[in-house]
Amino acid sequence: MTQPNDLSSAALPADAHFDSDSESSQEQEEEVPGDLKIVDLPEVPHVTGEEQEVEMARFRAKIYRFREEEWKERGVGKLKFLRDGNSKVTRIVMRADKTGKLLLNHNLTPKNGFCVL
Repeated sequence: MTQPNDLSSAALPADAHFDSDSESSQEQEEEVPGDLKIVDLPEVPHVTGEEQEVEMARFRAKIYRFREEEWKERGVGKLKFLRDGNSKVTRIVMRADKTGKLLLNHNLTPKNGFCVL
Protein backbone atom coordinates (compact mmCIF):
# COMPACT_ATOMS: atom_id res chain seq x y z
CA MET A 1 0.00 0.00 0.00
CA THR A 2 1.50 3.37 -0.95
CA GLN A 3 0.94 6.43 1.18
CA PRO A 4 0.24 9.81 -0.41
CA ASN A 5 2.71 12.61 0.34
CA ASP A 6 0.01 14.97 1.62
CA LEU A 7 -2.21 13.14 4.10
CA SER A 8 -4.32 16.22 4.82
CA SER A 9 -5.88 16.17 1.35
CA ALA A 10 -6.16 12.39 1.05
CA ALA A 11 -9.25 10.50 2.13
CA LEU A 12 -8.32 7.36 4.06
CA PRO A 13 -10.78 4.66 5.04
CA ALA A 14 -11.74 4.59 8.72
CA ASP A 15 -10.31 1.10 9.18
CA ALA A 16 -6.90 2.00 7.67
CA HIS A 17 -4.05 0.84 9.88
CA PHE A 18 -0.34 1.42 9.33
CA ASP A 19 1.96 -0.91 11.19
CA SER A 20 5.37 0.67 11.67
CA ASP A 21 6.98 -2.71 12.48
CA SER A 22 6.03 -4.20 9.14
CA GLU A 23 7.30 -1.12 7.29
CA SER A 24 10.68 -1.21 9.03
CA SER A 25 11.08 -4.94 8.41
CA GLN A 26 10.56 -4.33 4.68
CA GLU A 27 13.35 -1.75 4.59
CA GLN A 28 16.79 -3.33 4.41
CA GLU A 29 20.10 -1.83 5.33
CA GLU A 30 22.13 -0.77 2.33
CA GLU A 31 25.81 -1.65 2.40
CA VAL A 32 28.19 1.11 1.40
CA PRO A 33 31.34 0.07 -0.45
CA GLY A 34 34.64 1.14 1.05
CA ASP A 35 36.83 0.65 4.08
CA LEU A 36 34.82 2.20 6.91
CA LYS A 37 35.84 1.84 10.54
CA ILE A 38 33.94 2.61 13.70
CA VAL A 39 36.05 4.97 15.77
CA ASP A 40 35.47 5.85 19.40
CA LEU A 41 36.21 9.54 19.85
CA PRO A 42 37.44 10.78 23.23
CA GLU A 43 35.21 13.21 25.08
CA VAL A 44 36.59 16.73 24.77
CA PRO A 45 35.97 19.21 27.61
CA HIS A 46 33.92 22.27 26.62
CA VAL A 47 36.10 25.31 27.38
CA THR A 48 34.34 28.70 27.25
CA GLY A 49 36.98 30.92 28.87
CA GLU A 50 34.65 31.60 31.81
CA GLU A 51 36.18 28.98 34.11
CA GLN A 52 38.50 31.37 36.01
CA GLU A 53 35.83 34.05 36.49
CA VAL A 54 33.28 34.56 39.24
CA GLU A 55 29.65 34.87 38.16
CA MET A 56 28.18 37.95 39.85
CA ALA A 57 24.69 37.77 38.32
CA ARG A 58 22.82 35.80 35.68
CA PHE A 59 19.59 36.66 33.84
CA ARG A 60 17.57 35.24 30.98
CA ALA A 61 17.43 37.99 28.35
CA LYS A 62 16.72 38.86 24.74
CA ILE A 63 19.19 41.02 22.82
CA TYR A 64 18.40 43.38 19.94
CA ARG A 65 20.53 45.32 17.47
CA PHE A 66 19.69 48.49 15.54
CA ARG A 67 20.09 47.86 11.79
CA GLU A 68 18.49 49.49 8.77
CA GLU A 69 16.48 51.97 10.86
CA GLU A 70 14.80 49.29 13.00
CA TRP A 71 15.51 47.05 16.00
CA LYS A 72 16.15 43.43 15.05
CA GLU A 73 16.31 40.51 17.46
CA ARG A 74 19.77 38.98 17.72
CA GLY A 75 19.02 36.15 20.11
CA VAL A 76 17.72 34.81 23.42
CA GLY A 77 19.89 33.35 26.16
CA LYS A 78 21.71 33.73 29.44
CA LEU A 79 23.18 37.16 30.21
CA LYS A 80 26.00 36.93 32.80
CA PHE A 81 28.14 39.45 34.65
CA LEU A 82 31.56 37.85 35.17
CA ARG A 83 34.46 39.21 37.25
CA ASP A 84 38.03 38.04 36.78
CA GLY A 85 39.54 37.06 40.12
CA ASN A 86 43.03 38.42 39.40
CA SER A 87 42.52 41.66 37.46
CA LYS A 88 39.07 42.52 38.91
CA VAL A 89 37.82 43.37 35.40
CA THR A 90 34.09 42.81 34.96
CA ARG A 91 32.56 41.82 31.65
CA ILE A 92 29.08 41.09 30.41
CA VAL A 93 28.61 37.89 28.37
CA MET A 94 25.54 36.52 26.65
CA ARG A 95 25.25 33.11 24.98
CA ALA A 96 22.36 31.68 22.96
CA ASP A 97 20.27 29.04 24.76
CA LYS A 98 20.33 26.15 22.32
CA THR A 99 23.65 26.58 20.52
CA GLY A 100 25.83 28.34 23.09
CA LYS A 101 26.82 30.86 20.41
CA LEU A 102 28.40 34.02 21.79
CA LEU A 103 25.99 36.95 21.33
CA LEU A 104 27.58 39.61 23.55
CA ASN A 105 31.02 40.02 25.15
CA HIS A 106 32.02 43.44 26.51
CA ASN A 107 34.19 44.70 29.33
CA LEU A 108 32.50 47.08 31.76
CA THR A 109 34.52 50.15 32.71
CA PRO A 110 33.78 53.11 35.01
CA LYS A 111 34.51 55.60 32.19
CA ASN A 112 31.74 57.56 30.46
CA GLY A 113 31.34 58.67 26.88
CA PHE A 114 32.16 55.69 24.69
CA CYS A 115 29.23 56.41 22.40
CA VAL A 116 26.50 59.00 22.08
CA LEU A 117 22.98 57.77 21.44
